[in-house]
Amino acid sequence: MPNVQAYREIREKDRRDKISITKHLKKLVDIQGQIDVLLGRDTEIHNGRVGALRLSADISLRLLNKRLPDLKAIEVKGKIQHTHAEMSRIEMDGVLIQAGIEPETTFKRLKSVNE
Repeated sequence: MPNVQAYREIREKDRRDKISITKHLKKLVDIQGQIDVLLGRDTEIHNGRVGALRLSADISLRLLNKRLPDLKAIEVKGKIQHTHAEMSRIEMDGVLIQAGIEPETTFKRLKSVNE
């Protein structure tokens, strides 16, 4: 039973995070709409109003950044599986010719890079 309870807690936390993220995104969209309305008017925009909207947007972005993981902070685990098939020089020439590449020129370039 402890596993079921732990699973429920994890699901509940995920649900709360999704609701919070949705709420912050909605607030940002609302602020964007208010700015669009203000910019669409012919009247002067008061600096205080723009500053308040900007502050509100900054706060919402900071709160959103707390809920969403930063891509630089995501750790990726896994195994890299790479197979390497050895080819003879004749097989490699055939593959290069099929690809429309001159084999002799390619190998000369590779040799010059390795030297």
